Amino acid sequence: MRNKCFSFSLLLLVCMGWATWETEGRARPKVIDPATYPYFRDNPYLTGRMRAIMAPYLLPLDHPAKPILDMIFSQARVTESKKTLENAGFEIIASMKVSFITVARHPALPGLVFKIYLDTEKRRREELHQVEWLIKRCVNAEKIRTFIAKKKINYFTVPDKWLYILPERPVSRELNPQPLIVVETDMQLVSHGDTELA
Repeated sequence: MRNKCFSFSLLLLVCMGWATWETEGRARPKVIDPATYPYFRDNPYLTGRMRAIMAPYLLPLDHPAKPILDMIFSQARVTESKKTLENAGFEIIASMKVSFITVARHPALPGLVFKIYLDTEKRRREELHQVEWLIKRCVNAEKIRTFIAKKKINYFTVPDKWLYILPERPVSRELNPQPLIVVETDMQLVSHGDTELA
């Protein structure tokens, strides 16, 4: 019964406002007040430096995906493992061999893709913490977006990327709990082989 209520609640949230949210022309907030952003200021897994860099990339509180993500991630420790991710309804579309990121979609959030470090992931790329890599993805996307606009480049785009801070509860049973994930617009990319055929 709980899953049916959960699914119905997700459906309602999807129907309310999701279709009207547009990223084009919508200004990204330059600074989000850390005092009002959930799980941000007192998060034990984020340093002051991390908070300062990531603040402009936090998923806006009024984004229609925010309440859906809150609902999904408050039910269980979704990022604990591939199994918990799939149990929460995520479809894993790739496990990246170089960055160790899990890429997934969720049917309640069409048009978005998620970049996730699982709590079970212990490998690090170039000795940087996983959180720093996720923040770097958002920072670099913004740099590319600025360059594209400055040079007036056509036919090239970069997805919108935001950071979603995970609720502290439920607590992970793993020793490496991840505090955030990347939420980005799904570019519907095709494989290299499909590109060559086109």
